[in-house]
Amino acid sequence: MVRDPYWAYSYWDFSGETWNWIQQKFSEDPSLKSMIRVHDLEARRSYDLLISLETKNWYLHLGVPDHRYRAELGIGNGRDRFYLIARSNEVRTPRDSPSEVVDPEWSDRDLDEIYRLSGGGKPGVSSPGSSFASRQDLAA
Repeated sequence: MVRDPYWAYSYWDFSGETWNWIQQKFSEDPSLKSMIRVHDLEARRSYDLLISLETKNWYLHLGVPDHRYRAELGIGNGRDRFYLIARSNEVRTPRDSPSEVVDPEWSDRDLDEIYRLSGGGKPGVSSPGSSFASRQDLAA
């Protein structure tokens, strides 16, 4: 799950059969570690994060907003061996800035009407919108 433009949250659970398979792999090769392999699909690069499978969740620092990512939970040795346990859906992180797209149907009259309906500009009216500056104040 994407948390914000830079972070995602992952979680997992698996059957006793899968847990036994994982334990068998660890006993066969002590160099194996639990990890999440993060794939930045836009930059076409991947990196591994060492984790603890027992936690059943992990925050992933993705680092780049407005990119597509996929994660793989597995065990590997960080070189040539990686055993896949589960793969995430593809996710996209949001931008970390406002959109540059302006809706052509939106007008200053719409903003003025919303401000008026919120109680803005009426003396003595206590409403959430009444403390906002007017458009003219903002332009000054």
